Amino acid sequence: MAGEDNDVMVKVFELAQRNFKEKKYQDCLTLLSRAIGYALSMDQRSIMKLRKSYGLTERPSYAGRTAKLYHPKLVAMLDSRAATYEKLKKLNDALKDGEQIVRVEPFNARGYIRSGKLLQALGHWQQASDVYDRGISMLLMGRDTFKLKLNEQMFKIMKEQRSIVRSKLKDIAKRKNGRLVPIPPLEEGKSKRVKTSSTKCLDPLNFLPVELMHRILSMLPLRLALRCRLISKRWDELIPALPLYNDIRLASLLSFKDVANCFKLVHRSKEHTMVKSVKRLVLPSVSIADESRIVSFILKQGLEITGTLDMTLMDITMQQLVDMLRENDSAVKTLKRLKLTCIFVPKYEEQLPFLFPRLEYLSITPTPTRRVMALPKNYISPLASFPNLKALHIIGDLRKKYPSLPFECIFKQSNSQMFPNLQDLIIVGYDFSHVNSNNGTFNFLENFTKLRTLVLENNKTFTFRTLLKRHDFLQLPMLTKFVFREPETRQAEGLQLYVDDYLFNVFGRLQVLDLTGSSISYSGLIKLLRKSRIVGTEYFNFEQVSALCPNLESLYMNQSIGLSDSALDDFIKTIRINNSFPRLRLLDLSFNNELNGYKLLEFLKERKMPILVLHGAQQNG
Repeated sequence: MAGEDNDVMVKVFELAQRNFKEKKYQDCLTLLSRAIGYALSMDQRSIMKLRKSYGLTERPSYAGRTAKLYHPKLVAMLDSRAATYEKLKKLNDALKDGEQIVRVEPFNARGYIRSGKLLQALGHWQQASDVYDRGISMLLMGRDTFKLKLNEQMFKIMKEQRSIVRSKLKDIAKRKNGRLVPIPPLEEGKSKRVKTSSTKCLDPLNFLPVELMHRILSMLPLRLALRCRLISKRWDELIPALPLYNDIRLASLLSFKDVANCFKLVHRSKEHTMVKSVKRLVLPSVSIADESRIVSFILKQGLEITGTLDMTLMDITMQQLVDMLRENDSAVKTLKRLKLTCIFVPKYEEQLPFLFPRLEYLSITPTPTRRVMALPKNYISPLASFPNLKALHIIGDLRKKYPSLPFECIFKQSNSQMFPNLQDLIIVGYDFSHVNSNNGTFNFLENFTKLRTLVLENNKTFTFRTLLKRHDFLQLPMLTKFVFREPETRQAEGLQLYVDDYLFNVFGRLQVLDLTGSSISYSGLIKLLRKSRIVGTEYFNFEQVSALCPNLESLYMNQSIGLSDSALDDFIKTIRINNSFPRLRLLDLSFNNELNGYKLLEFLKERKMPILVLHGAQQNG
């Protein structure tokens, strides 16, 4: 009968282990407790028979004739339950099982390792060190006295853990010895020494003024400052009373309750300061069910956002957001930076500058949606000017069909003065076909003569040739960074039709030029760099590039137009004769189908290249 009960217990133990692997810790705990209870209730005679069935002696060599015997599986079950308690964050219960393992089998390393690690997790470093010391001495005694087999791997783990704990104890001792102890006030002209050994911990709030504590805590991120509330009741009362909440960055997927609790703390902090504003508010994607409620709640808090507002909205449209902002315009009237991701509704973005008259930076990214957003009826574009705006970023995606280009009025109206002082313009992933076919001039860049940075990437029907052809009188005297990428290239652009003076007016002061994925040819590139036309150049001339850029370390020519075996042969001759590009360490020749593998081998024989990139190379025989 006992054998049948034991089989049931073993199956319960196996089922518990399966639940542990499936992370069903509560079910695992229930099964293990039942199995352990049965194992502890067995009589001594039944345990002796079980030990024989497991191939063990009736009694361990270290156990006397009157010593209590335990089930052979008890240690494994206790260790599993301790691990389950640890997963459930019940470290004290897990520690009790670890200590019981030591009592059941004092020469087994498993109990000492489990107990020691739990004491480390609880911060009881000295007790953990004592456990490891006792465990090591007991294992050595079992080997020498009772001829028990020593598990070398477990013994090594125990010694490593002991060294870690001892190192930690040394660090703690150093910090205690170097601790500053406050000097008490003098009484009746006599000084008193303070005994450092009697001082267990020092609370800075007892000795530092509140102003200094505020200065220290203001240098911490808000997340770490909030953790300081857990130190003591006094800290919990102090933290909300300090004006720390000037940079609010909420976590993703928060509910309305979470946001409300956060702003409750913000208001408690602002009660103790004259400044009723925040410098930055970052609202990532929150719970869609609560999105409208959360945004409306934040805008109605009476807190003015003076610096940056960054919102990612998955369900709110531009029209709905503009209506919310109009109702609570006092919260954003001094805003300087706005980064907005929401469902785009044409024309309503043109109302944003009116709501943010001091805005200097504006970034708009449409949220993908299946809803069809129609143009508003009888809409007239605003004629106002907003001289404060310095940067405008319009980030889209050509894979999505947007009904319109944001701020279309500045692209269709000539001599538009809506943003006269714009210095940074980025447009990515939009369709310019309807803008181009509307008036045929396509000269919107002439409205931004103060541009310093211009980035145009993957915009449909907006090629390099279109850029120059449609801007006959374009002048960008302050342009220092120019990035241009086309969604596809069909023909090379050599800039033969453009005189040097015109190119100098546009590109004469460039410091950063990125034309990766554009249709400009090598001759066009040299013309831009030198502002002079290179006659009769039909392929890459590496000698000229080396003269222009003698210290070049990385050269990217992926998907280049006109890069052939003849050009690579000239590259080899330039290196052989002039020792050009002595610092070149990276060469990217990806997606150039006119190159031949034999010329590449010849090139590598002439110059050893640490990094050579050849993605998409064509295989010819």
